[in-house]
Amino acid sequence: MTREILVIGSVNHDRVWQLAAPLVPGARLDWCSRRMTLGGGGLNTGMRLLSLGRPVALVTQVAEDRRGTATRAFLARAGFGMDGVATVPGPARITEILLGADGERTILFPPGARPPLEARPGPACAAYVNARRLGPGLRAALGRVALVMTQLPPGAADARPADIAITSRADFPGSAPRDLLAQARRLCGPRLRLLVLTDGARPVTLLGSGPEAEEVSVPPGPRVRVANATGAGDSFAAAFLHATLDGAAPAGAAAEACRLTALWLEDRPPLALPADAAPRPGA
Repeated sequence: MTREILVIGSVNHDRVWQLAAPLVPGARLDWCSRRMTLGGGGLNTGMRLLSLGRPVALVTQVAEDRRGTATRAFLARAGFGMDGVATVPGPARITEILLGADGERTILFPPGARPPLEARPGPACAAYVNARRLGPGLRAALGRVALVMTQLPPGAADARPADIAITSRADFPGSAPRDLLAQARRLCGPRLRLLVLTDGARPVTLLGSGPEAEEVSVPPGPRVRVANATGAGDSFAAAFLHATLDGAAPAGAAAEACRLTALWLEDRPPLALPADAAPRPGA
């Protein structure tokens, strides 16, 4: 039986602006540094699963330009299964990340919709989806995977069969957990059995999708103060799936994911942009 996990999501070229003060509406702020790095939910979650000893087949898109070519080589060296990595025409899209002095981030995505992710992957023991648009072949493939976990994205997204939905409350300000559960049911269909709501340094909320919709709160684990928490949610998702595959019940998987994410934040590995994909002066 295959041990491979299918990870479906983006690999981004992030330009991170470190600001000298917290980002507030109407303010005029200085920035301290600017750097390019690789990011995106597909890459971050896949890298964390690889570090936890899980083989990963990645489904994503890379550009046909110099940056895309270098990124494809990086992914192969990292150990990803590459059959689902498609090349799309045009230059690499740059995602701008404004990182306030308080660690809060604002993400600016480039205009224009990404093409749907499409692949016909081989057998997998589990799948993780962090994408809005999925092609019909990929949706059909997910129906044959025993355990599927998906991000619950804000805004419109293609339906997909999934057992677990996960999201951050920060992505849905003002939304009640039961409303998010209803949204997750519409996205995932009748397979849904659990919604996981993270909330930064506050407790994790688990909502069952059965008739009772039982709600469980899990303590957040050790508090870690860091200047940049980008990718913490992706690390949590990877660790939650890892613990679930090891047989943990949802509350135990959430507690383990909190612990592993705190360790990751304390000693997060740098993820530099491949040298061949470095921006030219002024980029």
